[in-house]
This record gives sequence, C-alpha cells and structure tokens, in this order.
Amino acid sequence: MMPHKRYSPPRRLPHVRLAGLLALMLLTVLPAGVEAQLFSGLRESWKQHTQADPLTLSGTFGCGLASSWNNKDVLAYVTPFSATGYLDLTFNIYGFAFPFHIDLVNVSQTQFSFPHPTLNINTTPTIGRFRFHLGSSSMHFSNYNYSGMTFTGGGVEYNGKWFRAAGFYGTLTRATKFGPDDRSAIQYYADSLLGLNLHETTTIQFTRYAYGAKIGFGGSNTFIDFSLLRAADDSTSLPTVWYGDNGDTTLRDSVLAAKENLAAGISGRLAFGKHVAISANLGASLYTSDMSASKLTDLVDSLGGHESTAGIVSQVKPYTNLLKKVAWLYVPRTSSTVRFAGDAALSWQWSRVSGALTYRFVQADYTSLGANQFSQNNQGFGGNTTLNLFNRNRAFINITGFAQRDNLDHKQTYTNQVLTYAASYSQSFGEVFRLSASYNGIKQDQFDGLEQVNDTTRTDQVVSTISLSPNIQLSRNEQSDHSINLNFNRTANRNLNPLSDNSINLATTTLGAGYDISLNKRGVGIGINYDYSSSRAVTNSYTAHTVSVNGSYNIIKKENMRLRATASGVFSYSRDAENAGAASVSDAYGAEGGAVPIGGGQSDYSTRKYSFSARAGLDFNYRQRHILQLNAALSNYSENIIIGQRIGVDVDLRATLTYSYTFATRIIKHKTRKTDTSESTEEPIID
Repeated sequence: MMPHKRYSPPRRLPHVRLAGLLALMLLTVLPAGVEAQLFSGLRESWKQHTQADPLTLSGTFGCGLASSWNNKDVLAYVTPFSATGYLDLTFNIYGFAFPFHIDLVNVSQTQFSFPHPTLNINTTPTIGRFRFHLGSSSMHFSNYNYSGMTFTGGGVEYNGKWFRAAGFYGTLTRATKFGPDDRSAIQYYADSLLGLNLHETTTIQFTRYAYGAKIGFGGSNTFIDFSLLRAADDSTSLPTVWYGDNGDTTLRDSVLAAKENLAAGISGRLAFGKHVAISANLGASLYTSDMSASKLTDLVDSLGGHESTAGIVSQVKPYTNLLKKVAWLYVPRTSSTVRFAGDAALSWQWSRVSGALTYRFVQADYTSLGANQFSQNNQGFGGNTTLNLFNRNRAFINITGFAQRDNLDHKQTYTNQVLTYAASYSQSFGEVFRLSASYNGIKQDQFDGLEQVNDTTRTDQVVSTISLSPNIQLSRNEQSDHSINLNFNRTANRNLNPLSDNSINLATTTLGAGYDISLNKRGVGIGINYDYSSSRAVTNSYTAHTVSVNGSYNIIKKENMRLRATASGVFSYSRDAENAGAASVSDAYGAEGGAVPIGGGQSDYSTRKYSFSARAGLDFNYRQRHILQLNAALSNYSENIIIGQRIGVDVDLRATLTYSYTFATRIIKHKTRKTDTSESTEEPIID
C-alpha cells in the first residue's frame, strides 16, 4: 500500500466573503458618476418596457435521429443509433427576455438500451445593460485566467458605455470515478437538472468550485480591465466507496490530488489618435498542485524553534503574518508555484496600410484552472502588415513573420526555435477574374539545453509551400452563373543538416480544376472537380486522383415553402509505393516472391486504394417555421496490396433525420387606451 497522505479537510469557496470581496472591489474603484450611469439605461428604457406586451413566448423545438452501419466491427467503428431532442424557450415579460435551453433527449449508444433522459437548463436574461447567467453558461475575462470554460451556477454582467463589471460563482467540474455510471435513473435525472450529467468515464476528478470577478473602465479604443479567478477542488466530493466508511483516504489520495488556483489578469489598450494603439494582456497564476501538502506558514513556524533557522524565520515572519491574514482567499503550500504570462502588441491603421508588432511569453508550467491549455515555456516576437495597392480594394499584399523560442526556464534537454514567415498577394481584375498567390515557410532549429545536441541528429529543416489559385466568374443576364477554379500547390520539406540522412526530404505537388454552373431560373446547380496529388521521397512515392461531382435542384421554390434536393459523389484512386530491398519488404508483407524489379537492384511494393462515397439529401422549409432535413450517405473503401494479394473492403452507411419547429406567441397583449384587450392565447406573431 502506498504511503498515507495527510488528510486535508474539505475546502469550499466562501460564499459570504465572495460577496463582500466583489462589493469591496466595486466600492474602491467606482468613479464618481458611474452610479448614475448604471441606472440611466434602465430609466431610459423603462417606458419602452411598460409599453411592451406583458408576456410573449417564443422558441424552437428540435429533434433528430441517426443510424449507422459498418461491415466491420460495428461496436468499434460506428454508433448504430442516436437520438436528440431539445427545446429553446424565451419568455419575454414586458420586454425583458428570459431564455432557457432544455436538452430533452441525448442518446448515443453503441447498443440499443433504455436511454437516460437529460435535462440541462440555462438562461441568460438581459435587462437593460445587465445580462444574467443562470444554469450552465460561460464568460470571458482573460486568456490567462478565465476564458470561456463552462460553469454551472450564476453570474451577472454589466456593460456600460465607459464602465463594465462581471462576476460568477459555480462548479467547473463535478466528481467522477472509475468505471461505469452506476447512478439510478432518478439520480441521473436529478443531476441533469443541475447540468451535472456526464457519460461513463475513466477519468477521475473532484468537484471543482470557482468564482470570478471582472471590472473595466474605458471605451472600445482605450480601456483597462482587471479580472480575478479563484478555483478549488472539494477534497471530499469523491464517493465514499473509494476509501471505505472508516475515512481512510489512502486509495483516493494515491490516485488524485486536489488542486486550487488563484489567477489574476489585466488587459488594456491605449489609442494614440485614430491610427496607432498599444495593447497588452498580463496574467499571474498562483497554482497548488496538491492541497494536502503542508502550508508555508506552518513550515515557517516549525522552523522557528531551531537555532540554525531562527534568524531567517524572523526575517520572513512579517510575510507569513500577511499570508495568514489573507488565508481566507488563498493558502500557499509547499506544492504551490507562481507563474506569469502575457502579450503586447503595437498596431497601426491607415487608409491603405495596417499591421501590428506582437510579443508573447508564457512561463513554464503556467496553469490556470479556468483556461484551456496553451503552449508553455516559450516566448515569441513577430509582426504582420497588409497593404492595399489600389482603390476599391482590388489588390492586397500581406506579409507575416514570427519567431518563437522555448526553454525559458533553461531546464529542457534541448532548446527549440521555430521561424514562420508568409507572403500573399490577391487581386481582382474587374468582376470576372481573381488571382491569389501565397508563399509560406517554416524553419526549425535545435540548440543546446541541459545537454549538448548531437550534430548528426540535430533538427535543422525548412518547409516551403507555394500556392497559386486563379478564379473566373461569369454571369449571363442573371440567368446563369459560371465559375472556373484552378489551383496549384507545391510543398517541399528539406533537411539542412549535412551530417544527417535525407530521409525526411519530401516534395508534394497538387493540381486541381473545378467548374460550377448555376441555372438561377430553374434552380439547378452542378459542380465537378478533379484533383491530382503526387509526393516523392527517398524511399516512398504516392499518387492520388480524385473526382467529385455535386448537384442541387429546387423542386419547390415559393415564397413560403421550399423543397430542395442535393446529391454529391466522390471517387478516389491512390497508389502508395515503397522502394526497398526485396527481403525486408517481403518479410513485412509475408510474401515469398513475385517482386517486380524497377532498376538499381530495388523492388516496387505498392498498395492501391479505391474509395467511393455518395450522399443524397432533402431539405424542406415551410414559412421559416418547419424545417425538415433527410440525409443518407454511402462510403466504400477498398485496399489492394499487390505483394501478398491482400484485399480489404470497408463499407459504411449513415442516415440522419432532423426536424425543428420555431414558434412565437402572444400570451398576454399590451393594453392601450383605445383597446382594452385582455388575455389572448396562442396568437402567432410570426408571419
């Protein structure tokens, strides 16, 4: 059995102190006159609300069915049956909108079984300049502390002309455990009411609580925003079956550690007139990877009783006393780290030229529990500029370059550097011809870190891509439209290290041509495309031919009703050849002979692949209320290995049916002086 960790008592975020913190932040930074601004919008719109209908109801009901079949192992490749159902409702009370989203059914089973119902409710009503978040919702504070992660709880936003504020409290994740979900149907349904419904999982986690606050000043050109996120795991949220009724947490703590985080962000923009601006985003994160670790204050207190460390402890004692005073907000531990990240940009904009210079850095192990993962332990600098050559936006030139280098903490084995650069040109010649050309390059280098790079294996390579795309558009008296598209693409990967082999050298060329015609009066559209691709390396070669056809026809096209049919098909043939010694490749494929020499003592071992897919669909729309879609698809993939005579066929069938109904009804009409209309039900307000 693994060593027992010291048990950490339950840690929940303080509700009362949270409200006090938010109120204190607003009172200390609120400028004079903002109070009037907060409610001026409500006073101005009050008359409009009193004249609106007391109660209207609008929304959308949707449902869908899908079925799939594959000639191989069905359970491993496709979902035989799935069903979805949802309901969007918006109650409008005197002009105040209260939207709700309800997931009625969400079934995706690899076997036919009784589905668990799901019910996820979220509403974001807007009242004046205030927007409220109830249920499952999300906000954006900063890229470095809280950015778009869904929370289940409550929040509010205020967006004024010169002042804005936001805050939320809720759960980011709910507790999960190993194995299948063994909750009863009633418990499953009850959890879904709170937006806590999860599928079976092999990922274990604690329930994670979080709150955040954001305040900002300024307009769209010049502003500054401050934001804060506080998140922590509830160390008692995992089921007791994990560690027994005796409270022994050894098994739980040996698998998972509770985490907590305090992340702050500051964002701003300063405009110099109408043409030049400076913007910046900074983030600081205090992250604890294991909440059961010892507190720093306790560690300092324990060292104070030793003569050898008494002097150092006396010097840091004022800081530890400060940490104890703010322990209600965050408790640093021996597993805590402080990391920083940020970016800055200088941008300019004139009539024909615009661009920006940017710098970004992210320290190693920078972690925020409210933001998604992003590239760490690196810094980069770059810029881009766009030039409009002529009037009427006929021609543009864009140039971009960025350099990134990692190993900021000098603890990596090696240091990597990446240069990306690109240039593009596009021009329109009247309304008929348009030409686009571009070049993209990536240069990768490797340098010493903790260890010295071996010169024979050092990364030093460049990837270059050239693209050319002409396009011709023709119209004939608005009766028909014709489009011709051509494209050329050349990509080359070269190894610049003379001491290593050239096995990564690769060149790929693609050519394509397409023609589309639209007969507007008859509602017919037809398109055909051909693409050719060829890749060459030292030991391999690859060629592919692809032909695709698509068409559409408006069976019914009236003012309030439309029925449209669509169909498409794709056929592809490819050949992958390997040039190697006969013995090694024969062993790989289990062949005893039959190799065909291609010269130079080499043999050609190839794999030919054929694929075909077809799709057909119907799209029905009546008065923008009833929308019905039916789609069916067939895919056939065949693989033929010449040496060994192995043939594999993969057939896939899929069908989907979706329906949605949109409605809007006045439940209670507005009473005017001329008419005294009482309640009315089910009166449509959508034409």
